[in-house]
Amino acid sequence: MRFTLLIYLLFLCLFAQGQPNFETQGLNVSEQLNLPSLETYKIKQDSKGNIWILSDAGVIQYDGNTSKIFTAKDGLTNSTIFDMYEDQFGRIWFLGMSLELCYFHEGKIHSYRYNQLLKQRLKNKVRIWKEIYVDSNDAVYYSINGAGCHKITKEGDITKIKQKDGIEILEIEDHLMISCNMLKDNYRVGKNLDTLKLDLYFKNQVKALLTPQVNSAIQPFQKIKGSNFSILYNTVFKEMEVVETESKSVYLTPYHDDILVATAGGFYIGKVTQSGITRSSPMVLRNDYITSILVDNQGAIWVSTLENGIFYFQDLNLQSSTYIEEETDKNIHKIFTFQNNLYALSYHHLFNLSTSTFLSTEANQEYCNYAILEDKLVLSKGGILHPYKTEFGYTLPFSRDLKVIDNKIFVSSSDRVYTIKPDQLKITPFFTPFDDSKITYSKKIALIDSSTILHSSLEKIRILKKHATLKEFSDAYNVQQMENIDRQQILILDKTKGLFSFNIETQEIQALNNINRLLPEVEFNCFYYEKNRNEYYIASNSGLFICRDSSIRIIDKNNGLSSNQINSLYYENNTLYFGVKGNVYRYHLSSNLPQQPIKSQKAKATLLTSDSNSIAIYEESNFSFPSGLKFLEFDLSTYSYSNWFHKQYQFRTDTSNTWISTNTPSFTLTNLNGKYQLEARYKIDAFTWSSPIQLAQITITPPWYKHWIMLVLYLISLGLIILLLVRFRLNRKMKKLQIQNNLLSYQQRLNNARIKPHFIFNVLNSINSHILFNENQQASNYLIKFSKLLRNLLEKSGDDIILIEHEVDLIQSFLNLEQIRNNNFEYTIDLPLNLKSLYIPSLMIQPFVENAVVHGLHAEKDQNIISISLKKQGSKTIQVSISNNSQMSLEQIEKWQKSKEGHAVHISKSRIVNYNRLFKRKDLSIELVPKDDNTEIILILPIIPNQKKNL
Repeated sequence: MRFTLLIYLLFLCLFAQGQPNFETQGLNVSEQLNLPSLETYKIKQDSKGNIWILSDAGVIQYDGNTSKIFTAKDGLTNSTIFDMYEDQFGRIWFLGMSLELCYFHEGKIHSYRYNQLLKQRLKNKVRIWKEIYVDSNDAVYYSINGAGCHKITKEGDITKIKQKDGIEILEIEDHLMISCNMLKDNYRVGKNLDTLKLDLYFKNQVKALLTPQVNSAIQPFQKIKGSNFSILYNTVFKEMEVVETESKSVYLTPYHDDILVATAGGFYIGKVTQSGITRSSPMVLRNDYITSILVDNQGAIWVSTLENGIFYFQDLNLQSSTYIEEETDKNIHKIFTFQNNLYALSYHHLFNLSTSTFLSTEANQEYCNYAILEDKLVLSKGGILHPYKTEFGYTLPFSRDLKVIDNKIFVSSSDRVYTIKPDQLKITPFFTPFDDSKITYSKKIALIDSSTILHSSLEKIRILKKHATLKEFSDAYNVQQMENIDRQQILILDKTKGLFSFNIETQEIQALNNINRLLPEVEFNCFYYEKNRNEYYIASNSGLFICRDSSIRIIDKNNGLSSNQINSLYYENNTLYFGVKGNVYRYHLSSNLPQQPIKSQKAKATLLTSDSNSIAIYEESNFSFPSGLKFLEFDLSTYSYSNWFHKQYQFRTDTSNTWISTNTPSFTLTNLNGKYQLEARYKIDAFTWSSPIQLAQITITPPWYKHWIMLVLYLISLGLIILLLVRFRLNRKMKKLQIQNNLLSYQQRLNNARIKPHFIFNVLNSINSHILFNENQQASNYLIKFSKLLRNLLEKSGDDIILIEHEVDLIQSFLNLEQIRNNNFEYTIDLPLNLKSLYIPSLMIQPFVENAVVHGLHAEKDQNIISISLKKQGSKTIQVSISNNSQMSLEQIEKWQKSKEGHAVHISKSRIVNYNRLFKRKDLSIELVPKDDNTEIILILPIIPNQKKNL
């Protein structure tokens, strides 16, 4: 880097007393208000919090976010309006060039209903000066310069109550009326009047005062409510006595414990004394023609001017220097005092703010840092290889930090730290070079003791002793400033993390979280800590933050700064000086820091728009709408005027919902259903949200079919349906139980049928025959098998279902008994292994096997064969085939088909019918298939899935 630097410094004598030239800084908000004209006559605030601006191009209503312009096209009698008056009914009356009256009410301009009567009575009496008053009976008192004062009742009766020529200024509540009588009747609009004779009527007493000089452009009369002071033209009154005559005085208004006095050439703060009003501040806006001044309900000051629009002062503590003119280098990075003069240092200039002069330099000069050593000024400049002494101080090489400690100059520069003794002006290395290649950017330094410093590089903080590193902190830091606060503490400002404290005794770094939690996520540049006030002043690229405990104040463009980028900071005698690009500002600190911006309610919903109409919202907050609405739109008035550049809004439909952001104070609800608890909030400044504001409770009434009566009917209907379903299920269950009972009955009857005499007699006869023929062994075997069969029958007779394997065992026992008695037949049973573990209805096969034995065996045949086969048909049924090699006669077939009730075949058929009904099936059946050479019975039986199931 090349630096060529030549500087010429001029200093005043050692004890010269310089006073910096600063002017109170306000913000011209004409552009933000979208003013149609910069010629403004009056600015007022109504009872609802709206700011009204009166101009030659209409009136402007400002609610803290948007401005609405009303002109003759919107109903004004004339677009030039000089004054306004709010009556006790909330109507705002406008007084302008026209004779007719109009007023603002519920969002619209309305013409006075008796304007035609006024035109007839007061023809050709158009004057600028007018006064109006509306009493509790809605009677209008209307006074016009040169036409007297008239009273118009709400019924339209008009009477003239004063005959005096001039303007009648009414203060009815205080029984005060001032009559201004023209001494010369030669005035015209825009010309100076010669003199007026003032007559005050107070409690029905008349007192003539004086004949002041009058300028027609000056505010004629204003009484400060709540005080004894009034002002008329250039005269200030206390009660009925003149206390001061101020040339071109136009307005008085309370301001804290003082009074603001506005004139045609600026305004100032005045102290009220027994003798009058004493000026206690410099004149503000002294080059602007002021037409009115207002202190709003938040304590901010509004000023209307005749040529430059509207100025806004959040407070009067912020002042701006006026020293920089047409200079390209305006980035102020150091501010300091030296020999009772205030200086600002940029990279190319040194400015003396006390004398409003700057010390010129040659091109490409670059100032880096400064320090004060005894009575000498130490500057560091780029491009100088060695320090040298001048008659006013010392000039040092380029440095990134410069500190004077114990009469030594410590310099942090590039990759080294060195010291300079003033008497020798010779560089002595303190720590050079850095061995660690990562430490190539030496930055800030602070003294730990006489031989130890705290040093920061690009990312590291180290404790250094001469030519040695004692300790290194592992966390990454981007240090902007280090300052010794006392013998125990060094404060460190990180560019993005905020403030840290280094404890010299413990040699540990700790974040100041109580301060950092107040700070937003911005880039910090420098800081100052004032121990006596316990306040931290932190400059950033987003303004200046003044922090104390849990309180914070933000100074930025909303206060009137030209830029939020603050690069330097200096504190002296309860005053902050800070530099931005293009200017140096001064801010006087009050004795007590205000708390964080008030978060109380300063907003409400003012307009509700639905599909069909708009509703102006005043006191009501509960609304009900029928279902079917497409949308609801809310307009929000915030009445928060201090935030001009960071406006943002959020709303939610319930306290449990998340906030929805919008850039305008209006939001729309769609898909409406149910109830809504609407809340909103707005940004007080760039980093602070207001407390939630309850706007309205919205209820969307359901359609007729969703009414509570219909709901009751629905519940009754639902109850009836449930009752019918329950009864239906009970009936089904009863029918099912009936079927089960029928099955059990059929089962029991079948069991009874199984032990009827023909089978038992046959068996017993066979046993008896064996006994008679002394065939005791055969009789015994026969009896054992018969008893086994009876036992199995008795054991299984109570079961609804049976394993196929057990059913086949019964059949096989029966057939074995029959073979003993009659050995002229053979039988086969085909039972696949996979069917043995399946369940079927019990005793469904055995009756048909018995029929095959009783009716299908023929003695004339050499060999009778009975075949039984079982196979699975599908997944839910078993097919059982019972056949013999004998043919049935037609008589037997007919008898089988017409089996009598109580007969086994009839019982089995009935059981099949019930099983079909129970399982909702149609495929279960019993079929007789007679053929030429054999007879076959085919049974389709259900597979019972659960052996524990009761049918």
